[in-house]
Amino acid sequence: MDALLDINSVARLLSLSPWTVRRLIFDGRLAPVRLGRRVLVEPAEVERFVTQARQNPISHETAGLDRC
Repeated sequence: MDALLDINSVARLLSLSPWTVRRLIFDGRLAPVRLGRRVLVEPAEVERFVTQARQNPISHETAGLDRC
């Protein structure tokens, strides 16, 4: 079994902020593993997220950035 990643580690791997990773988890786009109060992510889940993002790139309209 691979070691679980904390929010900050996932953020560094994906070049995102920790708040963005938390939002991805809250939105259901990244599945967490909760151990007590800790929120962790399996490395395979990070790979799944990246693979899905490559197959379905987000447009500005989908991300809500067209209103900015």
